[in-house]
Amino acid sequence: MRLHRLSITAFGPFGATQEVDFDALSSAGLFLLHGPTGAGKTSVLDA
Repeated sequence: MRLHRLSITAFGPFGATQEVDFDALSSAGLFLLHGPTGAGKTSVLDA
């Protein structure tokens, strides 16, 4: 699975709308979604 863009509103600690452009972040060829257990990594992918 490859994420291109993420827009979230009122998700976890983010009350306002947040947008992330994963294409810009992965221009080096590698992208890692990292965080401790329970941080919401799978929730982001399932959303």
